[in-house]
Amino acid sequence: MAFSSSVKGSDEVKDYICNACEDQNNEETSADFYCKQCDRFYCGNCIDHHGKALAKHTAFGRVDIDKWPVSKKDLDFLQTCDEHRNNKLDKFCKEHRQLCCPQCVSDQHSQCSKVFPISGLTSTQSTDLQGLSMKLETILRDMKSLQKNQEASMQTLQGSYTDHEGSVIQQLCLNINTTVDACSDSTVSMSDENEQYIKDNLCKSVNSILGKFDCSTVKELIDIKDEVKNIQGSITDSFYKCIRLNNELSRYHDLIQKIGDNKELYFIATVKCEQALTMLGKSGHVFTVQGKSEHNVKIPSDSDTCCIAAICVIPNGQVLLADSSNKTVKLLDQQYWVASHCSVNSEPRGMCEITPSNVAVVLNDDNTHEVQFITVSQSQLFPGRKFWLQHRCEGIAHDKGDLFIWSDTALFKYSLSGKQVCRLYQDISGDYTACLPLCHDSITCYL
Repeated sequence: MAFSSSVKGSDEVKDYICNACEDQNNEETSADFYCKQCDRFYCGNCIDHHGKALAKHTAFGRVDIDKWPVSKKDLDFLQTCDEHRNNKLDKFCKEHRQLCCPQCVSDQHSQCSKVFPISGLTSTQSTDLQGLSMKLETILRDMKSLQKNQEASMQTLQGSYTDHEGSVIQQLCLNINTTVDACSDSTVSMSDENEQYIKDNLCKSVNSILGKFDCSTVKELIDIKDEVKNIQGSITDSFYKCIRLNNELSRYHDLIQKIGDNKELYFIATVKCEQALTMLGKSGHVFTVQGKSEHNVKIPSDSDTCCIAAICVIPNGQVLLADSSNKTVKLLDQQYWVASHCSVNSEPRGMCEITPSNVAVVLNDDNTHEVQFITVSQSQLFPGRKFWLQHRCEGIAHDKGDLFIWSDTALFKYSLSGKQVCRLYQDISGDYTACLPLCHDSITCYL
């Protein structure tokens, strides 16, 4: 049996080549038929000679390509290592649930004790092609909905910023008009000297309003616009990742029926599907604790026992901690040492990632209820803008440009600019429905 994915003389990809032409003159001619009895491929010319010599054999044309075996192109798709394109996948690490080529084992899994040949893992394995196919069909439907939601989120996010920008400008105009009207009322029946004095004060008042707008509001709008761009970038990356995964899963789905009784290919396809679904958060696997380590996060400026109210891991692997008892946000490096810290004016109670380099922290005590944005840059923490809340805040989450903030008894939805969109839920049956953090001077890392 012979396959090829080469291109000769045209843009056609010859996924199957004629074995007879290859035998006669080593020429790669695209195959149009497959004979199951011979387990060989034939072009239109060679199938005539085959039919005369072996009339009882059944040949399947390309209209019945689902009855052909897996092509070389598809074999490469399944068996080639994504990281080392010249190597084939032949091992599986049970500790990390990863398919490995020889280079992967050498570079990343040399210390792993549960790396086994794929061929040895499939000897007693049964194949459930129909079950895997149905699972993929379900996921592909879900992915179409996910892509639509991502597109809608992009539009909603931009609309939210545009509305906030409009309301800010409207408020500026209102403040100026109010000042002008007040001055106009004061100039009625006044002498020229007093009228000039009122006009001078009017100019100063308007300039003061514009100055405050330039110093604070414009900066806030720029910060929000930058955050919107970053979030839109993240959503765009997720959108294209979703498309790539959709294409991969569609191809897996098309290959399932061709795999047949080949248990090694079935195993590889199953693991690759599992990895793709894990990226979508749909793997269904339960986390297994394989070990733990403790790390001290107390710093010299701490005046009290650390109370870790929230933890956030950003994409580069660094960890941020909200230490409520010391009113501090701490940045840990990849060895879990405190690399930087940022003091805040109240107890940090919750934290979430906004962009890969920006987090939002809710600060709460008897007199303070606010959201503080903090930027991570070059392993340092820098406080940014903030907005105030009219209720207590015990936690925060971010999704596609929306902030979800909860108090003791209610859940609220906010825009990134700080505008309360709605109250989603309220339960006043108890005094306090959130979970209290435990006090520790160390964190425990589960591996």
